[in-house]
Amino acid sequence: MNAQKLREQPLPKAGRIVISIYLFGAPALLMLADGAHYYDHYLIANVIFKMALVAFITGSFGLAFLLHDQENYYASIGAGLVALGAISISAMSTETLILDLIKNNGYSEDQINTVKEIVNSTDAMSVIYLPSGFAFPIGLVILGIGIYKTPYTPQYIALILCGGAIFHTVARFVNDISLLLLSEVVLLVASSLTGWFMWQYKPYQKKRKRSLVLKTNHV
Repeated sequence: MNAQKLREQPLPKAGRIVISIYLFGAPALLMLADGAHYYDHYLIANVIFKMALVAFITGSFGLAFLLHDQENYYASIGAGLVALGAISISAMSTETLILDLIKNNGYSEDQINTVKEIVNSTDAMSVIYLPSGFAFPIGLVILGIGIYKTPYTPQYIALILCGGAIFHTVARFVNDISLLLLSEVVLLVASSLTGWFMWQYKPYQKKRKRSLVLKTNHV
């Protein structure tokens, strides 16, 4: 069986359910992590946050596997950028965990600022973290373009996902818990709807539509 025929084989329903669960779980875990962090459960929040990043990576690549033709290129590029961004953000979250634990153990503000200065004492940190960290929202936007172009998912879902990715990035910089949770609700809506329509996925739908058009034109 050649590669083209393999691409046309429908993914088993169980596999589509697993991908849908990851797509739903990723933003849901983000919300849970930020909630735990707000109530000073730093270690638990960090672990849940990393689980959310893994869910984003798995769900993104699962989505790339489901899409076909030109949409798959956008999905594959987007999933790769999401993975790159998730790795960098995971490293940043470990740095944040250390600072949180230092603060929680009674260290003074001056001591905490000293640690921050040590961590940020080299420009290499910004060179490594900042560009690759932006890969995460950019990857989600590119994934959104792939979703927008596919006939299997309503186009409004892609717009919600792109808007949520940009909103979430801004909320992270502002570092306001209300904005963070609101942005994650937007991501949750987009990811859940994407997962739902991927669960309803019909890989031969496009082919059937084309056949109907040909038959109509022939008549």
